[in-house]
Amino acid sequence: LLGDPIIILNHGDQFTDPGATWVDTATGESGTVKSTTTVTTDADGLFVITYTATNKYGLKASITRDVAVTGISASFDISGIYQRTAGAPDDTAHITKLGRGLFQTDNVGGNVYHDVGVFLIETDSSILIPDQNLSVSGAASFTNATINYTPPITISYGVLNPGYGTQTRTFIKQ
Repeated sequence: LLGDPIIILNHGDQFTDPGATWVDTATGESGTVKSTTTVTTDADGLFVITYTATNKYGLKASITRDVAVTGISASFDISGIYQRTAGAPDDTAHITKLGRGLFQTDNVGGNVYHDVGVFLIETDSSILIPDQNLSVSGAASFTNATINYTPPITISYGVLNPGYGTQTRTFIKQ
């Protein structure tokens, strides 16, 4: 990647794609890649930008960048350990702050896969989880994402991926 792997913008900012470069050590080919993803900054949003390079033999390699658009305060932080309500005692997720309003979990499903995923806090009661490639299970979409700040903090969502069931997953901050 050229530039930072995470870019956080304010509403109304302009996004300029820094792009990515690639080198194929076997063929000697190299080049630059820009994304075709449109990043709009008129409202909160989280964009997972994928850069894909293809060599002359059709082999592909990809890398991603997260671009967050948010009005959330820089001091806002929900980091911590979260326990899945329907999970086993060791089905925990560690949520880490990546930047203003942007967070990462090391266990999207609260299960043995330990898929890593990102999400954005939009408002006092809204959470945005974009379609993304999970670290283990691949492409996933999310439904019914909510957050409740009444102690203890509770986050719920459904994971749409062949490796996951259709039930809503709920995590409570420990």
